[in-house]
Amino acid sequence: MGFKAFDAPNYIDPSGFAEDSVMAKLEELIQKVNQLRSLGTWIMTCPRVKVTATCTKTYECQGGRWVLTTHVFDLQYGQRVGQASQQWDNFDKDNPARGSAETMQHLQRQFASMNQPQMRRMAAMVRACAAPH
Repeated sequence: MGFKAFDAPNYIDPSGFAEDSVMAKLEELIQKVNQLRSLGTWIMTCPRVKVTATCTKTYECQGGRWVLTTHVFDLQYGQRVGQASQQWDNFDKDNPARGSAETMQHLQRQFASMNQPQMRRMAAMVRACAAPH
């Protein structure tokens, strides 16, 4: 860092250059630290909740036959039954912002892949609810 000639306190003007120099150096340090804040191990935690799915079908008699007129598929989110956590490291010192974006994408993909079986089951339930019988 070093000191320059204008870093000496100005006894005539108390708001002299010394204060401005210190503030500038602090701002520079804050910028360097902010770039490094996204480095390290990231942990993503998501709550696990009980989900209840219901399918309500309404039939009407039309011409002597029962015909499906409406169907409603409803999801109710219930109580929390636990949580799931995943972690991933961001050690991209060359570009911490890129590393943090990749880390977030990786963690989101992990949770999406964990939820795939349940999402397939829900899609099958929706198709079954929409079926006429």
